[in-house]
Amino acid sequence: MLTALLFLSLFVWLAVLFDASAGFRKLERLEDEAEQINGPLLSIIVAARNEEENIESSIISQLKQNYKNIEWVLVNDRSTDKTGKIMDQLRETDKRIKIIHIQELPKGWLGKNYALYTGTKEAAGDSYYLRMQMFNSKNKPLARQSAILQTINLIT
Repeated sequence: MLTALLFLSLFVWLAVLFDASAGFRKLERLEDEAEQINGPLLSIIVAARNEEENIESSIISQLKQNYKNIEWVLVNDRSTDKTGKIMDQLRETDKRIKIIHIQELPKGWLGKNYALYTGTKEAAGDSYYLRMQMFNSKNKPLARQSAILQTINLIT
């Protein structure tokens, strides 16, 4: 009886494994997508607070995207360091960047939530990509251009 139960369990797991591997083979690979550099306007909203050490390298790496119809809305969330000044300098180097400086947090709001909300109000894009992670990865592109297009397709 125990042996039969063991073989039944093994059979079920093999069936699940076979089904999953067959399903994964049907998924489209982003690398196989045709490169497209124009499409609907995408707004990248980046909220940062006291990120003077990382904000410049992070944004510069993001600006290297192949996708052309894109804007960055950088939100300085009450920084007490040079984050806001660095953002202003970045705006001078690329016309796709908009800057919002938040000086005071309204009652009932949390910092990151309010910064991202404020950024979405300023964004002109047909779709938004909210950049919610910390700036601990330097010089890594935001995403492959084809992944950005997948994001647009998912959001719109």
